[in-house]
Amino acid sequence: MGAVGLRRLGARGVLHRPGELGPACARRLDTVSTVSGLFAVLAACLTVGAWLFPLRFWALMGGAVLSWLAAAGVLFFGGMLAQ
Repeated sequence: MGAVGLRRLGARGVLHRPGELGPACARRLDTVSTVSGLFAVLAACLTVGAWLFPLRFWALMGGAVLSWLAAAGVLFFGGMLAQ
């Protein structure tokens, strides 16, 4: 959970800085999850497109994999920075 005394668990289970209101931290985490969700939607659309257009399957599927990786990366690293 971090170094002792540097972070504490808020009322809603969200980590935040000492003295910071929990809703501010929650808003930052909401923003991160929204951006990650946009990459996930793009990945889902590319995956569907890959199955609908077999001639472009590998190109679209490659884009989908990269989008899924971006979604996971944004969620992980953005979540760490948002705390």
